[in-house]
Amino acid sequence: MIRYRDATIEDAPAIDALFRQGFIDTFGPLYDPKDLAAFFAGFTREAWRRELADSDFAFRTYRFGMAILLLPEVQVVHYGARTSEQWVDTCRNYGIGDGAFYSKHIRCGDGLALRLFLAGLLRIRARQIVRLVTQRRWRGDPYADHLFHGVREAWKFAIDRERRLFRETPRARMVATPANAVTPSPRGDDAAPR
Repeated sequence: MIRYRDATIEDAPAIDALFRQGFIDTFGPLYDPKDLAAFFAGFTREAWRRELADSDFAFRTYRFGMAILLLPEVQVVHYGARTSEQWVDTCRNYGIGDGAFYSKHIRCGDGLALRLFLAGLLRIRARQIVRLVTQRRWRGDPYADHLFHGVREAWKFAIDRERRLFRETPRARMVATPANAVTPSPRGDDAAPR
């Protein structure tokens, strides 16, 4: 009799081994062993955690009919904080990133992405109008103000429609930015995972 149970973090090595063996059995003969080893070197526990925390990855996974399983035992601890001076830039960068995210998926013909974009924009503008009426002043929103900047910047890139990924063009190169800069905070015993 087969007994089923939910996977736990302790099952990660077995799941990883199953993934690797399945990949090797299916695609292994097509690759040079050195290239295959280099490919698998990127599949670390930390790399998978980063990938699974990526909202674009999660959206693509959902749109391809798959799911990301979350384990309650897994905890992510962020060591760092943003200062109040960094907050406006943080909102601006999120706006640019989200604008590019929506632009890419809308360009792929995804109606859900279009609806989410319009609904989010409507919510933000409605909140601003309520403030205007109740407080008699217009308050800018650095996030919303930069959504369309992200949309414009995304149009410089080509899109791999099958994988829904940006591709570089002569007009647009992928570069690292200070968008995720944080101010380090001390790691105390109270910040350690429990």
